[in-house]
Amino acid sequence: MHGATTADWITAVATIVVALGAFVAVVAIADNRRTTRQRLTYDYIARLESPEMGEHQALMYSLVRGCLRPPSVPKWRWARMDAQARADTAPAMWRHLTSSRDHADTAMVFRVLVYPNMLEGLAAMYNHGLLDKSIVKVSVEAEAQDFWEDASWWIAELRPNPQTNNSFRDLEVMLTDLAKQKPPSWYHADPAA
Repeated sequence: MHGATTADWITAVATIVVALGAFVAVVAIADNRRTTRQRLTYDYIARLESPEMGEHQALMYSLVRGCLRPPSVPKWRWARMDAQARADTAPAMWRHLTSSRDHADTAMVFRVLVYPNMLEGLAAMYNHGLLDKSIVKVSVEAEAQDFWEDASWWIAELRPNPQTNNSFRDLEVMLTDLAKQKPPSWYHADPAA
């Protein structure tokens, strides 16, 4: 820079300082967003694993696995049924609960829905990039996949036409995405690995 004046040098240095400052700000914003995603993910997982949610989860699994006796099945017959025969009555129990006008049955429907709706909410946040994917992969995927498999008949009842009914679509999308991901490098299913 022949003939460069002091003002030119000061302007060049100031430009570099501003550019570095902008770069540092962008990095800090990205780091803050990552930290916020992680915190939100852990907070949501803590709610999903809370004792209160455990009650709703147990009720949901009792329904989908056929552990609740439908009123149409006499107690004496229920006592003689094997696990598969009881599981086969689960759709009848769900239909009874959803068609009943009894307050206790209606309340049970709402209690049953708490856990799957919580999973669906988590999946919606995941699909919109609001949660940390690695944390969800290692902390939620197996549980969500188990629910999806155990409740497949129930989900089919809720969405008889998946083309027009979006019930639990976010969960389906999240599970598809998680299945494509490898566990993060910091996570090993086998501690000896």
